[in-house]
Amino acid sequence: MDCVSSEEQLKAKKFYFIRDARLSLGSSLLKRLFVVRTQALPWAEVTFSRIGHEKHGKPCFAPDGRKHQVDFNVSHQAGLVTLVGCAANDALIGVDITCVNERNEKRMIDKEGFESFVDMHVEVFSQADLEAMKACAGSLDDKIRTFYAYWALKEAYVKLEGEALLANWLKETEFRNVNPPRARSQTSSAVSDIQKSSIEVWFRGKKQDNVEMFLEAFEDNYLIATAAKRPEGSQFKGLPTMKILDLEQDILPFAD
Repeated sequence: MDCVSSEEQLKAKKFYFIRDARLSLGSSLLKRLFVVRTQALPWAEVTFSRIGHEKHGKPCFAPDGRKHQVDFNVSHQAGLVTLVGCAANDALIGVDITCVNERNEKRMIDKEGFESFVDMHVEVFSQADLEAMKACAGSLDDKIRTFYAYWALKEAYVKLEGEALLANWLKETEFRNVNPPRARSQTSSAVSDIQKSSIEVWFRGKKQDNVEMFLEAFEDNYLIATAAKRPEGSQFKGLPTMKILDLEQDILPFAD
């Protein structure tokens, strides 16, 4: 706790459950680590501002009030915290984690029907996305995994610009060629599978050529979606493989 600001400490202490406080603290530590490593700054000199709304906008690193210098985004769900960042000027990043079984909805979905479950989220997804989810073949587990893949992609995309799922253009965005990555138990590695080249983002009927979407599986039940918007005339080389960090070895030495 001593490694983060008093404001971040207060935020973590407000949570009722210790697991949620830990996720908040982990998010704060990852953000600081990213700025320290990309900007070669001492830990104590790292400060944050926000893109857009001063209170609810997307956190960023912008020294001296200048336009944000490096972009990053953090997401946490069911005990896992992840950060994806890009040090290139004017690049934007959004990331989201979903856990496909955290809410234990399988019994309810099996009773009500998967299509009814999808229709409960009609205010979030485009008609094309709803139809694509309903057309998913395979077991109920496969269908639920597909739904949460679309959910993570949607969250990551809206976080790209610093907005939330209340954005009034949600239903005008659709994702094509989505094929959820396999779980770890179906492969040989912890970070089991990644889909990155075929996913397309369409907004109001137009393909967004400057946005790349990545969908990655972690362990059996997590899906991590990343949206990356590159500056005009530039290209991303691809998403680096996720690295699991150790608090004692990978983070605290930078905070000393």
